Amino acid sequence: GDALLLTGELTPEARFGPPTTVFLEVAAETVECEESVRGDGLCLQVREISFDEQGLRVDTPSEWQAFSADIVGYQHQPGIRNVLRVKRFEPAAGPELPPGPIYVLDLVVESEVVAN
Repeated sequence: GDALLLTGELTPEARFGPPTTVFLEVAAETVECEESVRGDGLCLQVREISFDEQGLRVDTPSEWQAFSADIVGYQHQPGIRNVLRVKRFEPAAGPELPPGPIYVLDLVVESEVVAN
C-alpha cells in the first residue's frame, strides 16, 4: 500500500541550452565591488585561463577582474586559490533569470592554500 513519488529537476543544459566550457582561476581573496551578488560588497577575483589537449596551460592568462556573477555549486573559501572548469550558459532574457551569463561549476581542477 506504499506509494512512491519521484520528482525530477531539469539540468542546466535542459533549461538554458548548450553551454560553453571555460576555465576560471579564482584568486584566494575577494575584492570590493559595487555589483556584488551576495550583497556584501565583495566579489571574486577571476581570470580566464586556457589549457591544451594534454591539460597543460597555454597562453598568458587574462588580467584579474572583479567577478560579480554567482557560480552555482561553488563556495569560495578565503585563502584558497582555485582553478575551476565551469559551464557558461547564455540564456535568453526572462523574468525569472538573472541578467547576463549563468555559470555552473563542473569541476575543481586545482586548489592551493595561499599564505598571506
